[in-house]
Amino acid sequence: MTHRNLVRLLVAQTVLMVLLGWAAVYLGRDEFRLAVGREEEDLPAPSLLADEEAGRLPEVRLNSTSQRQAGVELQLPTATSLNGGASGADLAVTVVDPQPLAEWRGRLQTALQELAAARATANASRLEQSRVQALFDDNRSASQRALETANALAQTDAARERSAQSQVIALRDSARATWGPIVAGWLEAADGTALQRVLSGREALLRAALRADDTARTPARLNLTPPGRSEPVTARGLGTVAPGAAEATAGGRHLLFLAPGAGLATGMRLSARSPGSGDEASREGALVPASAVIWHAGQAWIYVREAQGGAGEADEAAGYGAKPAAAASSPSAVRIDSFQRRGLPNAVRLGDQWFVPGLETDDPVVVRGAQLLLSEELKSQLKNENDD
Repeated sequence: MTHRNLVRLLVAQTVLMVLLGWAAVYLGRDEFRLAVGREEEDLPAPSLLADEEAGRLPEVRLNSTSQRQAGVELQLPTATSLNGGASGADLAVTVVDPQPLAEWRGRLQTALQELAAARATANASRLEQSRVQALFDDNRSASQRALETANALAQTDAARERSAQSQVIALRDSARATWGPIVAGWLEAADGTALQRVLSGREALLRAALRADDTARTPARLNLTPPGRSEPVTARGLGTVAPGAAEATAGGRHLLFLAPGAGLATGMRLSARSPGSGDEASREGALVPASAVIWHAGQAWIYVREAQGGAGEADEAAGYGAKPAAAASSPSAVRIDSFQRRGLPNAVRLGDQWFVPGLETDDPVVVRGAQLLLSEELKSQLKNENDD
């Protein structure tokens, strides 16, 4: 065999080995994807059930195995009641400037428009990526460079979409913390009727501050007499705002009220009185451990396991102390539970416990693992929005 033939043989063997290697990689790609899919299926996969625009926060769903692995523990709250304090007391209130609400609405609407544009661009990029990939797979009808360019563009546009979605979520959470959930809902309302009534002066927002050591229930309404009027008007409560909110003073709890706007001007300070014969039911509530309370966007929250409605639910709830969540009766019993985040605008801290008005004693509260549920909720919210 001549030297030239030997070289040709070695080159042919090398090329054959390279082709066999690529063929093995190509043929094994489906098995690899299937194996990765099985690994991903083993991880906890929470999903959002309730539509946030329908007036409810999303729910997180976890099966019993995932709950035990994460160390989620539940405890039934203890029924109690609070009396005294602000009931029948005088409160100093200030008429709030409504113009920041218009700015908030503008920022949120702009963010929503940017999200819609980013989502449309990302969808177009994903379609183009799929088209180029199909051409590339079909006898290299598209070049490697074109495929790499399409992949890079799709990844860049997807990142922009996630960034726009994060901005919308941050604005929503910040608006809830600053103005409370009711007023924050005005900012996204399609017609904007409630917000327009405040901006036009037909109604006025009032701010009242309670002392930090005031453990009274939050008054549901206030009576006040604006200048130039002989009869008092009633302001209805809109909930609690965060201590760090733009329209709140330092220290204590800060409440928002809505009153008829006649005779009320921005910055005006008035004395209001909470009716002493308030609804006794509004003082009823329950105590939860401080470990159950988490903070997000400047507001306190707890996670409550939603009622399952299945057989044996009452018996199981009756046995709750502080115990691991969803302990299955047999290894084969795997139950999926729904957990919902609830705000605590009117809750009061009492030592190592919190008093939560209106909380039912048969609602199991997450006393360990609530921060994990919040993380899963926010991650799932981003994922579900991107999937849309």
